[in-house]
Amino acid sequence: MILNNEIEIPSWTSLFNRKVCTRGLKTKKEISDQICLITGIEGCLYFLKFENKISNYFFFFKTKNNDYFVKLIDNYQLNKIQGSLKLSIWLSKKGINTVNPCFPIKKVDTENKKLNAVIFPFLKNQSIILNLKNICSFSKSLANFHNILEMHPANLDYKKNTIERMKELKKIETLIKSDKLKVKKFGRFIKTQLKDFSIQEIINEKNYQILHGDLNSGNILINNNKIYFIDFEDSMHSSLNPIFELMYVIERFILVNKNLSYERKLSFSQTFYETYKNSRTNLNFKMCMYRVTKLNILKSLLILSLYKSRKIKTHQSEWEKFIYLWKLSDKHEVLLKSIY
Repeated sequence: MILNNEIEIPSWTSLFNRKVCTRGLKTKKEISDQICLITGIEGCLYFLKFENKISNYFFFFKTKNNDYFVKLIDNYQLNKIQGSLKLSIWLSKKGINTVNPCFPIKKVDTENKKLNAVIFPFLKNQSIILNLKNICSFSKSLANFHNILEMHPANLDYKKNTIERMKELKKIETLIKSDKLKVKKFGRFIKTQLKDFSIQEIINEKNYQILHGDLNSGNILINNNKIYFIDFEDSMHSSLNPIFELMYVIERFILVNKNLSYERKLSFSQTFYETYKNSRTNLNFKMCMYRVTKLNILKSLLILSLYKSRKIKTHQSEWEKFIYLWKLSDKHEVLLKSIY
């Protein structure tokens, strides 16, 4: 059965700053009934399609009065999700727009296993229109977001988690360089890049603080002209210099945009960076954005390699995404080196 109206949602898997119009396929009644029981609301649950692929973990719950976004998670992800939600709720109390669950997390029986249902209000998202005015506004919002995060009482705990993660990635880096860890298809590429870059450079950077960790067009929502930050699952291991977060925005919102000329990409990137620096004058960024970009992509490739070594399933599209971003940074090397 097909949902009558198209649902506009951001793409979590695409690099491009756009919304995906998708149609939801109605789920099995057993799962839908369980969501109705959790919420105490009658409604219909629909699978969501991301880039024409049906997701078994993300759903749209349509009721008479309100719509909801449902996320099903494995038990091993539960602590990470709970930590993410705790940070999100803390931020909302500090005046940052976030999206938090409407109901307690409850178990759901699926065909294969028990999963945990996290149910959020569904916000209709608008894309950020890229112009100098919006770039400045977005940059100031991010600076304020970081200022609030810097006050979080668990900053030292997040830093400890991040250092432990970086040590793990350093071991993976060493194993790949010595050919003791074979990463099918992508290992040779990573080994080649390790001649010029090392995760140690990230470890050595100062001015660390809690960051979002995965800012992209799916984790920044625009609703009623307000910016919402969502999905803080990577924050636990993202106590880093804020320049690494600025790189995410420049990369994911500006460089990947095929509709922008090189000149506009340069103008928007420099404006975004300078506006942020002027909003947080206590910070000192020494590394050029080109090197920051390379190190951040390397970190992501090493994380995927870490998962591979632990036999945690990874999708080839994730690997290909970061290879694409690496080549994209080469294409914009002069532009990125001009930002410092």
